[in-house]
This record gives sequence, C-alpha cells and structure tokens, in this order.
Amino acid sequence: MAVGQCNGRKRLTDLEIMVIGAIAGGASDLETAARLCVSETTVRQRARSAMRKWAVSDRGQMVSLWADANGGASSAPRARSLQDAASAASEERASGAPT
Repeated sequence: MAVGQCNGRKRLTDLEIMVIGAIAGGASDLETAARLCVSETTVRQRARSAMRKWAVSDRGQMVSLWADANGGASSAPRARSLQDAASAASEERASGAPT
C-alpha cells in the first residue's frame, strides 16, 4: 500500500481507497468489511483516516469528493484522481470559496 506524501499532502492507502469506494456505493460498514475481508473496526478506522487526510468532517463530504473525482460514479477510481479532488477541495476551503 502506498503511504507517503504527494505535493505536501498525505496519500491514501489502497485500503482507504477501497473503503471509500464501497461506502460511496452504498455499502454498510459490515458489507464493506465482508467484501474486503477486514473487520468493521478496520473499515471505520480507514474511513476516519481518509477523512483526516482529505480534511473533511463527515462521510457525506468524503463521498461527495469521491463522486466529484468519478463523475458521480461509485466504482473505484485511480488514486491520482482522488488525490486531485481532495487537493482541489482543500484549496477551495483555504481560499474561502464556497463549497
């Protein structure tokens, strides 16, 4: 799993990306855990970790970023487009632009 910095921002791990995709697709934590062969606790932890990295306060904002990066699609995109969407949202918040 790729962990590190990308243009000064933390990158998402592969598991975080898969968790977000499942949540965006409407899966519950239990369904996501079963699909990814991890515990529900791991699903919740990875979702919280991604939210911190993207500087969003709830899952709705996280799913909105996901949808923006995928044209409204809930399937798993490449990590690059996710990072771009998160970076753009962070820049908008920093500039005070309405979201």
